[in-house]
Amino acid sequence: MYKSDSISIVPFKTEDAEQLCGMMLFNKLRFELYFPNTLAQNLSVKASEAYILKKQNEIKNNIEFTFAIKETKSDIIAGIIILKEINPALKEAELAYAIDQTFGGKGYTSKAVSVLSDYAFTTLGIETLRIIVHKSNVASAKVAQKNGYQWVKTLPNEYTPKNGTPLDMELYELEKQSV
Repeated sequence: MYKSDSISIVPFKTEDAEQLCGMMLFNKLRFELYFPNTLAQNLSVKASEAYILKKQNEIKNNIEFTFAIKETKSDIIAGIIILKEINPALKEAELAYAIDQTFGGKGYTSKAVSVLSDYAFTTLGIETLRIIVHKSNVASAKVAQKNGYQWVKTLPNEYTPKNGTPLDMELYELEKQSV
C-alpha cells in the first residue's frame, strides 16, 4: 500500500503472525487499556494467524482495513493502524492506531495516519474521519493534530475499559476538503 525509506504500511500476511503476537505481548500493558480486543485476539501465534486471516477478509470485503506499520529496513512490525467504523452512507470512518514502545517518537504513527487518511478520502470516498483518544494519551492527540485533525468535543463516558469505569474521550475530526 505504501513504502518509504523509513516505513511501509501493508496488509498483514500470515507470515507476520509470530511477529504480530510478539509485538502485542511485548506491549501488553500499553495495549490492554485501549486495544483490549486486538490484544485478546493476538495472545498466541495461532491466534494471530486467525486474526490476520480475519483482517484480510475484512479488507477484501471493504468492512475494516487493518494494516501493519513496518520499519522498512528491518521489516519489523512497529505498529498497527486500523480504519474502522466505516459508514458508507454517511461517508464517515474512524482511525485507530498503536505503536510498539520501541518505535515511539520516530514519526511512524504520524506518517501512517497521513497515508491512511489520504487512502480513506481518495480510494474509499470517505468525507469525515475521526480519531478518538483519551486526554492522558498526549502522543496520540499530537499525532491527530499533526495530521490536521481538529479537536471537536469531549465524549462523556465514551469508552469503558475491561473491568473499568467509563472514560471521557476526546474526539478529533478531519474533513476531506481540509486535506
